[in-house]
Amino acid sequence: MMESDVSRETAESLWDLFGSCLPPQVKPHPDDNVVEELFVDNIFKSQWLYDFAERNGFDHSDLPTWPSDWSVTVRNFGRWLDMGKAARSQS
Repeated sequence: MMESDVSRETAESLWDLFGSCLPPQVKPHPDDNVVEELFVDNIFKSQWLYDFAERNGFDHSDLPTWPSDWSVTVRNFGRWLDMGKAARSQS
């Protein structure tokens, strides 16, 4: 459902992430709000973010500032992570 906005690798990583921190009966939708609907409020501080950056060849501190007009949805989280991957390939 996110293939037009997010790379396959990032989408799969997000699925694994949310699958590990949500009850098994909850399947996130790409447009679910991570904080308000899925109640995952520490996602930006988790070790997973550092590991994702390392696996993809960039430092977590190279991630861009979160766009102020974006809501915190699963889809936008993936788009933001892909922005970090793209910045790596431009340097």
